[in-house]
Amino acid sequence: MTTSSEQTPDPHRRRNQWVGAVALLAIAALVLPWLLTPEFTGIERRGPALRPIQDAPVVLNPPVIRAPDATPLAEQRAVLKESLEAPIGGELASHVVQLGAFKGRSNAESLQARVDALGLGRVYVRSEGAVHRVFMGPWVERSEAQEVANTVAKALSLKPLVQRFDVRLHGPQ
Repeated sequence: MTTSSEQTPDPHRRRNQWVGAVALLAIAALVLPWLLTPEFTGIERRGPALRPIQDAPVVLNPPVIRAPDATPLAEQRAVLKESLEAPIGGELASHVVQLGAFKGRSNAESLQARVDALGLGRVYVRSEGAVHRVFMGPWVERSEAQEVANTVAKALSLKPLVQRFDVRLHGPQ
């Protein structure tokens, strides 16, 4: 039994077959010599010539590494502690008044505005993570800080806390 395509060949199909055969011959003519050449001499190398890496230099007398002496470090810590607790004008460092601590910054800012309206001194909020603390000050003398704390306690029904001022803990951010 024969099919209809075998009986009447289509001229377009025959032409496509010839085009495919010619394309395969062209590819074979280009690729086969290249594949059969053992050293691929037809490929040109471009770029800088590669040189072998030199061996590392030999060190005859390696340097001696000594452990650092802990004595200067201890002395530096003592000097640092002394300077952090240094007296200001013959008295101990200044003092601040902590007015409150809040989880929400809006509550801290609200207290800041209420205390600021009293006009007793500088009021600021210090945030550390989720805790927002409201401070006043600093004052050089503890008695001045205590006096302001008492005034705020009476005016706003708060229980302020007088603390020594430490820039790392109480300074504004």
